Amino acid sequence: MMSIMRALSLHIRQQWTWKRLLPIGLYLLMYSLIVLLPYRRLAAQYQESYPLSIVAILMGSYWYVAIVMIGAILFFSVLPFRNSFQFWLVIKLGYARWMISQVVYVIVSSLAFVCFNVMLIWLLLLPHLNIRLHSWGKLLNALGQARIRPNEMLQGAIQEVAMQYYTPSSALIQTLLLFWLLVIL
Repeated sequence: MMSIMRALSLHIRQQWTWKRLLPIGLYLLMYSLIVLLPYRRLAAQYQESYPLSIVAILMGSYWYVAIVMIGAILFFSVLPFRNSFQFWLVIKLGYARWMISQVVYVIVSSLAFVCFNVMLIWLLLLPHLNIRLHSWGKLLNALGQARIRPNEMLQGAIQEVAMQYYTPSSALIQTLLLFWLLVIL
């Protein structure tokens, strides 16, 4: 177990460098900002806030899912499966432990990627974000029922039926699980 953890830390130190992560982070920041600016403007216009489960609404957008998938492809494009260091690691650990360390690395990296994306969404909406998870909020309910019309096109699936069927906390948990599965697969 200790050798697997050492191999995992080697993979993380080798792959999670500023040189690799900064362009991916800037790409995700730029496109997340483009998608989230209409939501920020709408919240400022009506002086309302969004619940943390706004992530469930955004993941209903094909464009946002495509942006995240491209970011995941860039993030995992240099997997540690094919470099000269791996041959030494396979000999040192043995094939079974090396394979387990690779699987653990992919799981840990995908969890980190999902956490980064969710935190990025929440940070970009921070002035208009509330921590309550017991209601969808007035603004999302009004958007779902089409009582208000935004000036700009909002990316995401705001459906009244889904908002009635799911609580914000269950929608957030299910969306995060699906988001993680989307990234890991």
